Amino acid sequence: MPISPGRQVYLGLGLWGSIPADVMIEGGFWLLAVIIYSRATHAKNRIGSYAYWSVVALLTVAWYNNLAGPPPRDPHAAPFVSLLFFSLAVAWAYWMNRARPCLEKSG
Repeated sequence: MPISPGRQVYLGLGLWGSIPADVMIEGGFWLLAVIIYSRATHAKNRIGSYAYWSVVALLTVAWYNNLAGPPPRDPHAAPFVSLLFFSLAVAWAYWMNRARPCLEKSG
């Protein structure tokens, strides 16, 4: 990524040049986040378990469709659809997180 406009200094891993490397790094971070969260929390009931795994599946499918799907038909509507989708995803994650408290550390 460029540091600022008009400068030729770029920082980052340079993954834009390699789609397979980009997918592996992004997918690896996503998988790591899923594993860490599922080990750090526990479901209070079945709702907590179903809500968690359904949001993991939904966001995984959304990520895959972003990579493999066609571009949006109306590029002007895409930001609003994305804002709505991710706002609902955050609200769902907030609700789901209340059904999955963190595990207590034993001293």
